[in-house]
Amino acid sequence: MFLFVQKENGYQGYSLDQVRHISYQLTAAIKFLHSMSLCHTDLKPENMLFVDSSYDVCYNEKMKTRDRVIRRTDIKVIDFGSATFDDEHHSRTVSTRHYRAPEVVLGKNFKRLRKCNLNFVMLGQFFSQLF
Repeated sequence: MFLFVQKENGYQGYSLDQVRHISYQLTAAIKFLHSMSLCHTDLKPENMLFVDSSYDVCYNEKMKTRDRVIRRTDIKVIDFGSATFDDEHHSRTVSTRHYRAPEVVLGKNFKRLRKCNLNFVMLGQFFSQLF
């Protein structure tokens, strides 16, 4: 997902409808993880993959470029290597630096952090990158 925008499509983001669909799926995935008392702790664009990465090439009149438009925006969340359950030990360093919650950057006690803080801070940063 990340490489599609960055390398394969010349930093052209997704349409609003595609962003909505991706956002809905990611939010549902996080809700499911939280229902199992599981925190991913390393959500980032590189850890989300398209189920089908086929695309169409369309001419962009405004930019005078040929853009790739992903056909289906169904995603899968991957890389659960640093995921932890609520009752397990948590490392002091969680998530990739650019997606860390402010509480983690400030060195607050991780045990007192709500699991959703980590994932929802990442969501805001991630959604802004999709455009």
